[in-house]
Amino acid sequence: MSIKKDEKEINKSISRRKFLKFGSLAVGTVGMSILTGCGGDVNVVEPSGSAGSSGNLPSSWDDSADFVLVGFGGAGAMAAINIKKQDPSAKIIFVEAGTAGGGSTKICGGGTHFGGGTQIQIDSGFTEDADEFYNYALAGVGEGGNAELMRVYADNAKAAYDTLVELGVTYSGFYTGYATGPAADYSLMYDNEKRPELMAKAGYTTPVPHTHFAIADTSAGLSRAGTFWRALETATLALSNVSVEYSARANELIVNGSGRVVGVAAEKDGGTKYYKASKAVLICSGGFINNDEMVQQFIPHAMNCFRGGSGRDRGDGIKMGQAIGADIKNMGAAEDYGPTYMNHPALVKSIAVTPTGIRFAPEDLGGSVFGRLVARTYPSIYLIFDQKVLDEIPLAVQANFSMETANTIVELAGKIGVPASILSETVNRYNLYATNGTDEQFQKDPTTLQVMEAPFYAMRQTSQRVFTLSCGGLRVNAKTQVLKTDGSVIPGLYAAGSSIAHINAQYYLAGGGTAGAFTFGLVAGREMSNENSWE
Repeated sequence: MSIKKDEKEINKSISRRKFLKFGSLAVGTVGMSILTGCGGDVNVVEPSGSAGSSGNLPSSWDDSADFVLVGFGGAGAMAAINIKKQDPSAKIIFVEAGTAGGGSTKICGGGTHFGGGTQIQIDSGFTEDADEFYNYALAGVGEGGNAELMRVYADNAKAAYDTLVELGVTYSGFYTGYATGPAADYSLMYDNEKRPELMAKAGYTTPVPHTHFAIADTSAGLSRAGTFWRALETATLALSNVSVEYSARANELIVNGSGRVVGVAAEKDGGTKYYKASKAVLICSGGFINNDEMVQQFIPHAMNCFRGGSGRDRGDGIKMGQAIGADIKNMGAAEDYGPTYMNHPALVKSIAVTPTGIRFAPEDLGGSVFGRLVARTYPSIYLIFDQKVLDEIPLAVQANFSMETANTIVELAGKIGVPASILSETVNRYNLYATNGTDEQFQKDPTTLQVMEAPFYAMRQTSQRVFTLSCGGLRVNAKTQVLKTDGSVIPGLYAAGSSIAHINAQYYLAGGGTAGAFTFGLVAGREMSNENSWE
């Protein structure tokens, strides 16, 4: 018997929330802002559009402020709030390409990777300080992690969480299962923290969960992400001397004769508008996942993945920085989120095999660690499971599956084109591990081990079911000041959010993009407020 459904491989830029909902219709979960990416440093981008002006200021400015923030999303809002905490009289102008704010923050799954002793961690029985969070997070991102920026992240993530709580965002409940997001009334959950190799590398004896999901204000028709964006947007727009120039796409940084960034040029109303920043400019306009040329250059595998982003993640801020000599880093890094349990939590009990029938990883790996393997090493794999697993999955979710089924593993192998002898050996060995309660091959969570019995099922998982975003960008220091290729600071220029290469490296911490935007936005606002006027 063959159970098939035409697969609609949608490869356009939409929210992670909608993407995950497509495969998880009835499990009470919400997708999150989640995990991998890697790659060496790359120091060349071919900028498009005009280069930054140097010593050639516009004859007049269309508007001026102490601070000009390019992009009104999570990082920019958090920066503005913290600028005003330090300098209540500061004037701030947002230059926003869209007709409304929010960017990727507004449409993500509502998950953030916080730690260091947040209240929900404490309430759930976990203790952790900033040093422990730092050790875990640096280990969690794998090769290429930036120790300097990770230290900043670990020291300030709790403050970012506290700011959201102060603004009315709520967190409650610890969810223990494997899922792309917790049940509706829960906030805290694990990503990859329980994996023994990560615990050993981080120095943990007891795993501590870090993925924090905001509780959605469903009474207002808001998602988790919509809930924390509403809080940030409302608080920002309530600040005095803060304005937003919507439908203004920034395309140039204005630099004076001494090499200081003093303003921004943007396309608006069919012409060019110039916005003067007497103290500093912050680039926080998103990543580059919606720019095909940059994706093909830096993360070509993502062309075959399911790309997210706001539609305005076109790399504008990155290219603007490059045009005046800014360095870039980790441009090969990407989220690459696609765990075994992408479609339903029960599938963590399956066996993941290559097209040759070999089990290649523990099936309980975090979404980005497993997704990276699918997206970059095995563009096509199979999940092998049995009737017991299928019975846990609601029919509404099964309706989106494309499966093969058979009464024997040999028959199933023939249907999916996998060597029967190898697949049989793989399943027999896995069943032995399940019987003994110990995965001797990959140390999979014993609670997810169970003997496979006929009938058997196989479901193909490809890179097109891996959700991805760009994670590389402008190189910044601990103060979020943008750096040149020689490591020196570009005066008057800061960056945060997905426009920078921040905490994620080889792997992407679940919710790390959104948490990084909030945390480095907070740091940027605090540091920018110390700037003096150049005038």
